[in-house]
Amino acid sequence: MESRLERYLKEKEQKKKSRKKFIIILVLVCILFFAIAVVNNSLGNYIELSDVHVFNYEFEESIHEIEVFGNKYEVEQDTIHNIYSTFKSPFINIKNYINDIME
Repeated sequence: MESRLERYLKEKEQKKKSRKKFIIILVLVCILFFAIAVVNNSLGNYIELSDVHVFNYEFEESIHEIEVFGNKYEVEQDTIHNIYSTFKSPFINIKNYINDIME
């Protein structure tokens, strides 16, 4: 017969294992999401009002100053757009995929 202490320790060990599995799966999903965002950079096919180039009619190279932890960096407009589109394109692709399935 198992004592209550042994049973408690086994349950505690099982909870630790399930937490580790959950964290590993969460990290893998985040890595997958980021990989899709990097590989599938096809936001150029979609033009929306939130697109930076819609408001930048002359396509001039504008430079923005960004301050992070007291350090100032000069970032070009295109760099900001690339970062923005990298994180936005997977959501658009998922939305379009769901719409294709529904049709």
